[in-house]
Amino acid sequence: MVAVVADSAANVPPDLAGELRIELVPLYLKFGDTEYRDGVDMAPRDFYRRLVRDDEAASTATPSPADFLEAYERTGEREIVCVTIASTMSGSHQQARVAAGRFDGQVEVVDSTNASMAEGFVAAEAARAKVVLVGDHRQLGAGSHARVARVVEAEARVELREGVDAGLVPGLGEPRVIEGGDRRRTRLHMR
Repeated sequence: MVAVVADSAANVPPDLAGELRIELVPLYLKFGDTEYRDGVDMAPRDFYRRLVRDDEAASTATPSPADFLEAYERTGEREIVCVTIASTMSGSHQQARVAAGRFDGQVEVVDSTNASMAEGFVAAEAARAKVVLVGDHRQLGAGSHARVARVVEAEARVELREGVDAGLVPGLGEPRVIEGGDRRRTRLHMR
């Protein structure tokens, strides 16, 4: 079977990642000199709360090739599709490619050309391509090349048009999405 890996910039909710068996590679979140692994050491909700409340500027750092390689190996599969945040926004795509070269198997690294759940939708589509309905029963998909084709098709349909406001949705504590968001109001710097 083909496994799906994505970086945590995809913002795939943990329950959906578990259901679709998407292996997430955490980006590093930094406030001052303290570094956290996205979704591991710091939940997204806590990150966005700190982004709003703290005076310290926040930044992100890409996972290392070793982080991606460990994720590839955790899947237990020999064929992997890895979906990354847009290569124009982060070095994550390049790190995933370096890890692919070190992996004892086949890895197709796909640039989602997006971020946040726009990337997440591409990863979810890749995971859903694992099993296809044939007649009245399900069977495994046709392997990584068919999956990559489906991912590329999904990527062409998904476009991130919103900006993230550093404010919180009342009662939820999550970032709110606003049309044409004023990115100048956030203090997050992505690498």
